[in-house]
Amino acid sequence: MLLRIRDVVHGSMYGVVAIAAIQGALNGAMFWLLGIPAAALWGLVTVFASMVPLVGTAAVWVPGTVYLFMIGEWQKAIVLAVWGAAVVSSVDNFLRPRLVAGRVGLSGVGMFVAMLGGLQAFGALGIVLGPVTFAAAAALVQVLRETQPRVPRTEAPREERIA
Repeated sequence: MLLRIRDVVHGSMYGVVAIAAIQGALNGAMFWLLGIPAAALWGLVTVFASMVPLVGTAAVWVPGTVYLFMIGEWQKAIVLAVWGAAVVSSVDNFLRPRLVAGRVGLSGVGMFVAMLGGLQAFGALGIVLGPVTFAAAAALVQVLRETQPRVPRTEAPREERIA
């Protein structure tokens, strides 16, 4: 059971780091394409911002959008706003359950439900604690099933017919 919990914790942490790197690369690439100064630095800042609950990557791409509006590049600002909201911020919702579920051995839907339940129950730490709690409960059920004695099924005696 402890090995299963360890695998879930490692998988969850792997998911957090992998998603942060992906979001940072996506945001930094768009900053570079739009000509925003220090795009690589903003990509790195996005990596760290993506780990902050509620605010996340919007803490980086929203100010970038405002900057573009302020310098009169409203077309680029719209592109960045759409990219940030539709792609960068939503990557977390689609990829994290798949990445973590694959490493942990849970279904994608099960992992998604565990993460949502964890967020509801534990707040920001629920991203890790939800799947850990789910895996611990699943391991406990599995252990209880294995320890119950199995009663062999016997067939009822057949009656012989006398012809």
